Amino acid sequence: MSDHLDDLGYEEVRHRLDRGDYLDPYELKVVKKWLHRQEKEQEFIASCKRATISSALETGRVARRANWIAVLALLISAIGAREHIVALLETILSYLGR
Repeated sequence: MSDHLDDLGYEEVRHRLDRGDYLDPYELKVVKKWLHRQEKEQEFIASCKRATISSALETGRVARRANWIAVLALLISAIGAREHIVALLETILSYLGR
């Protein structure tokens, strides 16, 4: 019977249940269990989609933060090495000037 319900699909089975097509107590129990499993599966799929989107947003946020930290580290390094940079430029200019 489960294969038959799978073939019909969730919406059709829900419609038939609401319409009162399932009268046999055993059949009604099987249909309700099947619908419950389908609803749980749909909730799980929706949860997975939300987690995927959330993960992507968090990854983007972390990447932007890492970029700002890298720029800050570069600026601090450049400030700390300015004497060396000036000396290097003076050496290059002196060679070019000869």
